[in-house]
Amino acid sequence: MIDAIVIVTYKHGYFLSRLCVASIRYFYPNIDIYLVKDCLNGSFDSAELERAFNVKVLDLGISKFGWSAAKVHLMFAEQFRGRKVLSLDNDIIFAGRFLEALSETAEQFDFVVDPDFQVDPRGAAVKRHYYDYDKVLEFDPAFQYPGYVFNGGQMVITPGLLDKNKLKCVFDLDAFPFYNKLDVFYQYDQSLLNYFLPRQAQDGAIRLGTFPMMRWSDGEEVKSLSLDRLKEGKDYQFLIHYAGVLRVTDLSKMTRSDILLFFEDYYYDHVPSGAFKKQYQRALAKGDFHLRKAYRKYVKPLIS
Repeated sequence: MIDAIVIVTYKHGYFLSRLCVASIRYFYPNIDIYLVKDCLNGSFDSAELERAFNVKVLDLGISKFGWSAAKVHLMFAEQFRGRKVLSLDNDIIFAGRFLEALSETAEQFDFVVDPDFQVDPRGAAVKRHYYDYDKVLEFDPAFQYPGYVFNGGQMVITPGLLDKNKLKCVFDLDAFPFYNKLDVFYQYDQSLLNYFLPRQAQDGAIRLGTFPMMRWSDGEEVKSLSLDRLKEGKDYQFLIHYAGVLRVTDLSKMTRSDILLFFEDYYYDHVPSGAFKKQYQRALAKGDFHLRKAYRKYVKPLIS
């Protein structure tokens, strides 16, 4: 079973982190939840979320990560050495009691990823989102393509198993900006993890498994799911990932806004003066959305 959930968040995406936590707590009142706060683009206050939803901030000894480097650092967190952790991007929503479906696979493997089975590792999709396979082979001729790639926004990890010395050729844990082979691994954590985890599994250093954890928020399965059935928690044992779509504080403009607004309601139901704060924040969000839209339409063409 998963021991804890860790969400990597940052200032401009924090509004989604609150929804992520709310969705977890809706289905799992007692599981340990931690935030890793990346303050590269500015500090932000998470005290309200911590108090209302029993969330802790995980200190990895670094305040500024950038480019999702925190997810790599998390794999070496001494606080979780040997424990099974679900590592999440902040733009993820639980669609149901997902952990029960994941538990059997998580028990069998040290790391579990959501596979995107691509027959041709040299295909356009792999090259665009993950890595240039031929460049990877130039860097490491012994690397064997495992038959899939994966989005790193949701992973089961076991901190403490990876060898820092083997990682150092692509990622220096002690020197910002950490990534040191961006000519090959140009999609930052996405490229690096798609190389390094299968490579460590290939060498027998870790057990790497796969499990279909998430659905894209604009995919057909999410478009057709029932909010009422989602609330029951039984039918949709997966995560909803809001990457690659419009992400704005005016949630009504986002994909499946009804799901997001439901968990926003749940969040504000659990914080002091929540009804007032919700209306105030929604008014600000709508104003911000229209101001930005007007800027792009009328002002930006004049100065570009």
